[in-house]
Amino acid sequence: MSASSTAGRAARQLLRSSTQSARTQASTSALTPVKILQRNVSSSSPRDSFLTNIRDRLAKVALGDNFTESRRRGGVLPEEQARLETERKRDSAMASVSPDGMPLFDDVESLPISQQAERKQQRISARIEARQLRKRFNAKDPQTGEALEHKYSTAAFKISPRKLQMLANQISGQPIDYAILQMQFSPKRAAKRVLSTLALARDHAEAKGMQVPRLIVSEAWVGKGIYLTRTDIKGRARMGRKHHPQARLSVVLRYGKTYAEKETEKIATARKRVRAIGTGGMVRTDQSIVNQFQRPGWGW
Repeated sequence: MSASSTAGRAARQLLRSSTQSARTQASTSALTPVKILQRNVSSSSPRDSFLTNIRDRLAKVALGDNFTESRRRGGVLPEEQARLETERKRDSAMASVSPDGMPLFDDVESLPISQQAERKQQRISARIEARQLRKRFNAKDPQTGEALEHKYSTAAFKISPRKLQMLANQISGQPIDYAILQMQFSPKRAAKRVLSTLALARDHAEAKGMQVPRLIVSEAWVGKGIYLTRTDIKGRARMGRKHHPQARLSVVLRYGKTYAEKETEKIATARKRVRAIGTGGMVRTDQSIVNQFQRPGWGW
C-alpha cells in the first residue's frame, strides 16, 4: 500500500468523525432551551475613546500653555470665568459680618471690589475719550455734544489707486444709502470692498448717535499703499521688474441733504430755468394796450 493512499484514508476518516460530532451537537442543542443573553449595565463612566484623545491632543497644541488652565475652568471662557469670580467675591463680601453680628458693608457700591471695578472702567473710558480727541475727524456740536462726522477707511488691499479713485468719485457727495446702492450694482471688482466699507461706516456712525437718513459721503479719497516689486521673467535669459500696487479708501460721513431733498431742488431749478427762457418769440394777443395816446412826432 502506497503512502498516498494511506494519507487519503486518514483524511477521509477525520472528515467523517468531524461531521458526526457536528450532527451530535446540533441534536443536543435543539433539545436544550435557548438562553437569552443579558448585557450587564455598569454604573461606571465610559472609557475615553480614541477620538477623545485626539481632541485633547489638538486642544493642547492649539492652546499651548493655557491648556491646563482651560481644563481647570471646565471649558468656560476667561471673560465668563472672571465675571463669575467677581460675583463670588462680591457675594462673600456682602455675607461677611462683624463679631457682634452686624454686616460690614451696607450696599454693593461700598465694596472694595466694586470700587476697583469702577476705577478700572473710568480708566478705560478716559483712554477711549483721549483716543477720540486725537482723531482728526471728530467734530461735535458745541451745545449738545452730538457727533457731526465720522471717518472710516479700509486696509490696504491689492488694487490700482487709479481704479479705486473711480469708485471714490462715484460715491463722493452722495447719500449713504444711495452710495451703497450704487456699489451693490457696480460691475467693478473692488465694489464689494467699498460696499462693506460704507456699510460699516454707516453702522459705526449710527452707534455714535448720528442720524442715518441725513448722512452723506462728504469726502472720499484714495491713498497709496506699498508697491510690491516682483521679478518679471522674460525670454533670452533676461528679466525685469513688475510692481503690484496697493491702495486704501477713506470716507467721511457728515450731515447733508437727503436724496429726496436733492430731487426737490433739481425740480425747482428746472422750473426756474424754464421760466427764465421767457416767451420764446411768441407774442400774446390778449394783453391790454398800454400808452395808447402817444404824443405826436415823427412817424418813421
